[in-house]
Amino acid sequence: WAPLGLTPRQRVCLRFGSVNYSCEVYFNGERAGAHEGGHLPFEVDVTCLLRSSGEPNLLVLRVDGRLEPTHVPPGGGWGAMAPGCFPRASFDFYPFCGVQRSVQLCVRPASGLEGLK
Repeated sequence: WAPLGLTPRQRVCLRFGSVNYSCEVYFNGERAGAHEGGHLPFEVDVTCLLRSSGEPNLLVLRVDGRLEPTHVPPGGGWGAMAPGCFPRASFDFYPFCGVQRSVQLCVRPASGLEGLK
């Protein structure tokens, strides 16, 4: 895809609704950002990585959904909920790995408020 009509007073972000569990975002071959923790939205600003020549842009995600003691839900094989189950884990549902919600292309003003709590 190639965005049209952008001005220097705008920025382009990719908003991910949910990627489980950890995600690295690459845009046009460059690492643009990362996020850990599935089920939570996050954004990556790709303005400086956009191709201005009208060539298509390329988005690549590296997603890691391994069951680990430090992930939610924890995995790792200690005290499984059901003996003999596979994979061995200590939770009562199986998480699914990957992009779980929509990915949006957002064009915003170059300045503004962010991260309000």
